[in-house]
Amino acid sequence: MSKLCHELRTPLQVLNGYLDILSEDCGDQLPAEPLRILKRLRLSTTELTQTVENLLEYAASLAGTQATIIEAIEIADLVAELAPGFEAADARKQISLRWSIEGNLSRIHSDRRLLRSIVSNLVYNAIKFTERGSVAVRLRPIRVNGKFAIELEVTDTGIGIDKERLDEAFQPFVQLSDSNTRNHRGLGLGLALVRRNAKSLGATLDLKSKPTQGTCVRVRFPQSARA
Repeated sequence: MSKLCHELRTPLQVLNGYLDILSEDCGDQLPAEPLRILKRLRLSTTELTQTVENLLEYAASLAGTQATIIEAIEIADLVAELAPGFEAADARKQISLRWSIEGNLSRIHSDRRLLRSIVSNLVYNAIKFTERGSVAVRLRPIRVNGKFAIELEVTDTGIGIDKERLDEAFQPFVQLSDSNTRNHRGLGLGLALVRRNAKSLGATLDLKSKPTQGTCVRVRFPQSARA
């Protein structure tokens, strides 16, 4: 699985690179139909890239080949790195994606690879299962039982999950919606990786959801008082 994902990753990086160049250099000059095709291509390659990265990460987690490395991560840099990748998805659905950093929060002490995966999968899932409305991503410092933590909250107005199936949603390769539908493709690895990565970081994970009313996921990352 790992070798397969590596073989897929390289041509995907080339495709994404050229599509970015086309979008940045020619996007304003293209007629409506070619521009629509270009946006659709960018969305499809983004979805496929996320799938490949999740498979690669899942294979690595099973093999136990990647150590957790805690470092200081600039929040603004992380958001600037991740946000553009979701622009095509939320624009196609015409939903609002909002990023909010509160409480003068500037950095978080965590493993960059695991944190990036957690944020990416939660936002990607929220957009995928939201047809109208909004997706809100909030980061803020909090104190829980006298201890410092950073809370990541991702809230959407999507299709939601039945209470009886919440635990099932965190199982690998489980897709609660019809995976053959156009809008809800995927392998069902996103939330499984979020839970696995949160556990590796000593973070707590809480998911609340109601059918047709959306989903809210909170991940709280412990921080030292000095940090």
